Amino acid sequence: MALSKLRKIAPLSAALVVGLINAIIGFIFAIIGLGISIFLARNPEIAATLVQGGLQNMLALSVTGSAWLILIYPVTGFISGFIGTLVVVWLYNLIARKVQLKVELK
Repeated sequence: MALSKLRKIAPLSAALVVGLINAIIGFIFAIIGLGISIFLARNPEIAATLVQGGLQNMLALSVTGSAWLILIYPVTGFISGFIGTLVVVWLYNLIARKVQLKVELK
Protein backbone atom coordinates (compact mmCIF):
# COMPACT_ATOMS: atom_id res chain seq x y z
CA MET A 1 0.00 0.00 0.00
CA ALA A 2 1.34 3.37 -0.98
CA LEU A 3 1.04 6.40 1.24
CA SER A 4 -0.52 9.45 -0.37
CA LYS A 5 -0.27 12.98 0.94
CA LEU A 6 -3.52 14.77 1.67
CA ARG A 7 -2.77 18.23 0.33
CA LYS A 8 -6.12 19.97 0.54
CA ILE A 9 -9.69 19.37 1.73
CA ALA A 10 -12.64 21.07 0.03
CA PRO A 11 -14.01 23.30 2.83
CA LEU A 12 -17.63 23.61 1.69
CA SER A 13 -18.24 19.93 1.02
CA ALA A 14 -16.63 18.90 4.32
CA ALA A 15 -18.63 21.56 6.20
CA LEU A 16 -21.89 20.43 4.57
CA VAL A 17 -21.28 16.79 5.49
CA VAL A 18 -20.45 17.55 9.13
CA GLY A 19 -23.31 20.06 9.37
CA LEU A 20 -25.81 17.49 8.11
CA ILE A 21 -24.49 14.85 10.50
CA ASN A 22 -24.86 17.31 13.40
CA ALA A 23 -28.40 18.17 12.25
CA ILE A 24 -29.38 14.49 12.19
CA ILE A 25 -27.90 13.91 15.66
CA GLY A 26 -29.69 17.03 16.95
CA PHE A 27 -32.98 15.76 15.53
CA ILE A 28 -32.51 12.40 17.26
CA PHE A 29 -31.79 14.10 20.60
CA ALA A 30 -34.83 16.36 20.17
CA ILE A 31 -37.08 13.34 19.50
CA ILE A 32 -35.72 11.64 22.64
CA GLY A 33 -36.33 14.81 24.67
CA LEU A 34 -39.86 15.12 23.32
CA GLY A 35 -40.54 11.48 24.18
CA ILE A 36 -39.35 12.01 27.75
CA SER A 37 -41.48 15.16 28.08
CA ILE A 38 -44.59 13.40 26.77
CA PHE A 39 -43.94 10.45 29.10
CA LEU A 40 -43.68 12.79 32.10
CA ALA A 41 -46.79 14.71 30.99
CA ARG A 42 -48.80 11.47 30.84
CA ASN A 43 -47.42 10.24 34.17
CA PRO A 44 -47.57 13.28 36.44
CA GLU A 45 -47.03 11.15 39.56
CA ILE A 46 -43.47 10.49 38.39
CA ALA A 47 -42.86 14.14 37.61
CA ALA A 48 -44.42 15.17 40.95
CA THR A 49 -41.56 13.49 42.76
CA LEU A 50 -39.14 15.62 40.77
CA VAL A 51 -40.81 19.04 41.04
CA GLN A 52 -42.99 20.54 43.77
CA GLY A 53 -45.93 22.83 42.87
CA GLY A 54 -47.23 24.13 39.54
CA LEU A 55 -46.79 20.73 37.96
CA GLN A 56 -49.46 20.81 35.23
CA ASN A 57 -48.32 24.16 33.84
CA MET A 58 -44.71 23.07 33.95
CA LEU A 59 -45.46 19.85 32.07
CA ALA A 60 -47.46 21.66 29.39
CA LEU A 61 -44.61 24.12 28.89
CA SER A 62 -42.13 21.26 28.88
CA VAL A 63 -43.90 19.44 26.03
CA THR A 64 -44.29 22.69 24.07
CA GLY A 65 -40.64 23.56 24.64
CA SER A 66 -39.53 20.10 23.60
CA ALA A 67 -41.57 20.38 20.42
CA TRP A 68 -39.65 23.55 19.59
CA LEU A 69 -36.41 21.67 20.18
CA ILE A 70 -37.22 19.47 17.18
CA LEU A 71 -36.61 22.59 15.09
CA ILE A 72 -33.93 24.28 17.19
CA TYR A 73 -31.53 21.35 17.83
CA PRO A 74 -31.03 20.38 14.17
CA VAL A 75 -30.69 23.99 13.00
CA THR A 76 -28.14 24.96 15.65
CA GLY A 77 -26.34 21.65 15.17
CA PHE A 78 -26.05 22.29 11.44
CA ILE A 79 -24.87 25.87 11.89
CA SER A 80 -22.28 25.04 14.55
CA GLY A 81 -21.02 21.98 12.66
CA PHE A 82 -20.83 23.90 9.38
CA ILE A 83 -18.97 26.91 10.79
CA GLY A 84 -16.70 24.80 13.01
CA THR A 85 -15.73 22.53 10.14
CA LEU A 86 -15.12 25.48 7.83
CA VAL A 87 -12.68 26.94 10.35
CA VAL A 88 -10.91 23.62 11.00
CA VAL A 89 -10.58 22.76 7.29
CA TRP A 90 -9.35 26.28 6.51
CA LEU A 91 -6.69 25.91 9.22
CA TYR A 92 -5.77 22.45 7.95
CA ASN A 93 -5.36 23.77 4.41
CA LEU A 94 -3.03 26.49 5.73
CA ILE A 95 -0.96 24.05 7.77
CA ALA A 96 -0.96 21.33 5.08
CA ARG A 97 1.28 23.48 2.90
CA LYS A 98 4.13 22.77 5.34
CA VAL A 99 3.18 19.45 6.96
CA GLN A 100 0.97 17.11 4.98
CA LEU A 101 -1.11 14.28 6.36
CA LYS A 102 -0.17 10.90 4.95
CA VAL A 103 -3.08 8.61 4.07
CA GLU A 104 -2.99 4.99 2.97
CA LEU A 105 -5.42 4.40 0.10
CA LYS A 106 -6.52 1.05 -1.28
